[in-house]
Amino acid sequence: MSLTEKQQKNTVLLVDDSPDNLALLHEMLKEHYRIKLANSSDLAWEICTGSDLPDIILLDVMMPGMNGYELCKKLKSSERTREIPVLFISSLTEIDAVLQGFLVGGVDYVTKPFLFEEVFARIQVHLKLRQANLEVQSLLSQTLTASIRVLLDVMAINQPAAIAQATRYRGHVKKILGLLPFRLEEGWAIEMAAMLVNLGRISAPEENSYLATSAKLVGQIPRLEIVAQIIGKQLDIGQDRGERDAETVFFGSHLLALAMEYDRLVVGRNISASVAAEAIISRLPQNYPTELAQALRMMAAEEAKQG
Repeated sequence: MSLTEKQQKNTVLLVDDSPDNLALLHEMLKEHYRIKLANSSDLAWEICTGSDLPDIILLDVMMPGMNGYELCKKLKSSERTREIPVLFISSLTEIDAVLQGFLVGGVDYVTKPFLFEEVFARIQVHLKLRQANLEVQSLLSQTLTASIRVLLDVMAINQPAAIAQATRYRGHVKKILGLLPFRLEEGWAIEMAAMLVNLGRISAPEENSYLATSAKLVGQIPRLEIVAQIIGKQLDIGQDRGERDAETVFFGSHLLALAMEYDRLVVGRNISASVAAEAIISRLPQNYPTELAQALRMMAAEEAKQG
């Protein structure tokens, strides 16, 4: 088999605590797919957090530790792995067990004992569906990127200072994201909010109205609802109503607010990076996310060293 043929093979991750079941499935499928093996949900999760993601997962239900349902829920909660189709293969035949597989995000459920032809046919169907979905997503992403590019080009013509400011905002946001002790899976949304927060200045340049306009305009773009929420929260970022937004909106809105205020002090008032950061941190409420404050301080220190 040539290297090209190997590269064209889809990768199937087989997850089962039974060595016999793994060996049987491996023998059945190895001629058609690249195979990865995991004898526990923990090992399967470790594989799925690596650089070489599987194209489909065949997952047993009853396993020691984390069971198959729990692993599937974990996979579907991560932006990076939620689109990987999960096909359950289990000896549990009760209707409740089958329904639970679909409820946690599985795309199919095959009961043991199984026939090779059935398993192979179902894998093929779901791989084709996934490929079609990826192609649609790619097209939507290209269309979305082009649309945003047009909006930014219009803003660059009408409000060049605003686009330069937004570019700086994004730079601050990107640096702070990189300094956090954890990874926000939807960090792209916060960067996008930084780039589009000034969009409303095209039609509403007044300081007290452009943010609402920006949030409204961005909210009308498909797939950017979370970006619009991050921008919209800037209108009441200092008001604590005892509510907690979704993680990305909560951290994203506060991170963007930090970046905007940092830029206002450093660029607008020509205050040194370290002094600006400490001035901002000194005004933060006690329940403010300490990770963001620390990341801001680290960014300022790095920029101070760079002169």
